[in-house]
Amino acid sequence: MYWLTSVCLLLIQVRTYMRSIIKPGIDMTYMCETLEDTVRKLIQANGLEAGIAFPTGCSLNHIAAHWTPNAGDKTVLQYDDVMKLGRRAFHADC
Repeated sequence: MYWLTSVCLLLIQVRTYMRSIIKPGIDMTYMCETLEDTVRKLIQANGLEAGIAFPTGCSLNHIAAHWTPNAGDKTVLQYDDVMKLGRRAFHADC
């Protein structure tokens, strides 16, 4: 049960950080890579045996879910965009 509490606290830290950097004009690839790198760093810093199970989903506007930018994608978050940012599952050995 300890790992579950730790993962929940980790997600709160990630959400807080990401809310501070996600603004119109952010490159979607950079945003997803930053989110995943932040998760990896916090997992390691907290000594958790866990990892990211799926890539970050950050669907824009008419795309309902499960979109993630490919390497080299130049999509940028615009002021009037609606973004759904999926917090993906973690794989944890427990």
